[in-house]
Amino acid sequence: MPYKYACFISYRHRGTYMENFVRKLTKSLSNALQIELANDEEVYLDEDRLQIGNIVDAKIAEAIKQSCCMIVIYTRSYLNKLHPYCARELATMIKLETRRREGMDKDDLSLIIPILLS
Repeated sequence: MPYKYACFISYRHRGTYMENFVRKLTKSLSNALQIELANDEEVYLDEDRLQIGNIVDAKIAEAIKQSCCMIVIYTRSYLNKLHPYCARELATMIKLETRRREGMDKDDLSLIIPILLS
């Protein structure tokens, strides 16, 4: 299955610092991918925030499925009980990673790349 996105960036939308950090990271990744990849794979960045009561909506779930990997920008508030959106994105990718590894000889393959930010 060809992927539409080289990676999906998962982060907790919170404040100007985080938004600026993510924008710069996305731009840098996009520039690097243009050099390294011969195709048009993009970096997926959800700029529409999920609303209270939403489960990982169809658009987000589809973007995760169409991504080679997920970059998790992990902060202390990433896994927040009151705002479980990031946890749902991560859980979706963990399930997808498990399915993708079936039949492969790579038990150490990880499709989730953490960036710890404090």
